[in-house]
Amino acid sequence: MTPTIKPPVLPAEFTLDGTDTFEQQLIRIAQLHRERNSQYMTSPLEILPVEMWLSQIAIKGMRAYQAIHTSKIVDELNDNIVYSIMTLEQIEKQEWTRSVVSDFDNKEE
Repeated sequence: MTPTIKPPVLPAEFTLDGTDTFEQQLIRIAQLHRERNSQYMTSPLEILPVEMWLSQIAIKGMRAYQAIHTSKIVDELNDNIVYSIMTLEQIEKQEWTRSVVSDFDNKEE
């Protein structure tokens, strides 16, 4: 049975005011997410399977690790955050569950 991911229930008075750096990052990520989604007729997440997006998240992480300049590291990490959140959305929407994708995943102890 697929566990249902329930969105957090926030108190009515909860708002992001952007006064601390964590909230500022969340606001930037929300803006980036909105901007990225507006560039496509259909979100690629609606077309490609979750497994492909998990791979993209891994690639973005490696790109951040290999980047020479701090600004590129920040760009890759921001992209990774957006891809991660969008993938979480699709996991919930599709009621996706993990399946074995390679022999490595299926090895016995």
